[in-house]
Amino acid sequence: MNQKIVYIARFIPHYHVPLWKELSKKFRENDDTFYLLSVKEPPKEGRTGVDGKIIDNHYFYEKDIEQYIGSFCLYWQMGVLSILEEIKPDKIIMPGHVGNATSWRICQKYDKVLTWQCGYEYHSAKIKDFLQKKYLNSFIHHLAYHTYAKNFTMRYGIPEKNITVMHNTIDQGQLKLAPIEESREFLKNNYDISLDAKVLLYVGTILKEKKLDVLVDMIDYLDDTFTLIIVGDGPYKKELEKKESKNLVFTGNQLEDKHHFFISADIFFMPGTGGLALNEAMFYGNILFSALGDGSAEDLVIEDFNGKRIDNLDAKALAKAVKEIYENDKIKVFKENAIQLKDKFSFKEFTNTIVNTVSNI
Repeated sequence: MNQKIVYIARFIPHYHVPLWKELSKKFRENDDTFYLLSVKEPPKEGRTGVDGKIIDNHYFYEKDIEQYIGSFCLYWQMGVLSILEEIKPDKIIMPGHVGNATSWRICQKYDKVLTWQCGYEYHSAKIKDFLQKKYLNSFIHHLAYHTYAKNFTMRYGIPEKNITVMHNTIDQGQLKLAPIEESREFLKNNYDISLDAKVLLYVGTILKEKKLDVLVDMIDYLDDTFTLIIVGDGPYKKELEKKESKNLVFTGNQLEDKHHFFISADIFFMPGTGGLALNEAMFYGNILFSALGDGSAEDLVIEDFNGKRIDNLDAKALAKAVKEIYENDKIKVFKENAIQLKDKFSFKEFTNTIVNTVSNI
């Protein structure tokens, strides 16, 4: 088809590296050329990005400039427009955030621009909703992360025929496996966690918006047979570490060994923002206790089948829900149900949907 297709990111998280490599490969098989743009110096704290080129046609723009007007963040991606002039793309894909001034300009200049739609905007307000409607109607098609993102987009007057649900996920083929005995021994040897402990888990960046305080406080309402493990790092970690409990373990980042934590865990928690971690936990058969997050929970968490929605639960109520799962012997059944769902949200289906949709627009 000989199309030039560009995706414009702000930075590349480590968990998206396999995605861009796979899309580059699949577009090439389609006789198209895929280009990736991201900032030259990715952030190193909070939500972080990887350094260097990850595909052949990876271009770097100069920097992001942010300007806050009250709670509204307006930002520019400096250097993007000049790179686009050099590439001369046929189609452009970019995240659908209304505060991106660069994307407003791109929509004016180019005919075929698609959004990568997450389905949420922080600090909603009437003026922002007005701008959001105008903004989203500037795109020819919307690649929705999940059903929630599709419904979000339709609220702004976008016809359903102009939206494709991708079911955003990770490359399960990149995930490590190990015998449960080996993983429990790893926890025992490195963190002195009992081999028969009931392991509760969070994996991800430690930010205030992740609402991990409720998990840390939940420990007060559970007995000593439970251990809560928080895997990851971030600016809010020091605040959480003020809580002292022998049943609470902080491990820091564990990119090489994190599979041992998933394999050992019964329940995975996502009480605040996030989404992709649910896919990873589901692959390992973890029961999912999740708030709405980025919207993925709408598709991935089926109440009383493979988990529980925990929006607005306080620490005491959350502990009660955990105990009920164990007391009613639902652990084995829920974990089996979780594994059943993983093929429905596969990486192959995810990437095929993107390539087929974009190529045929």
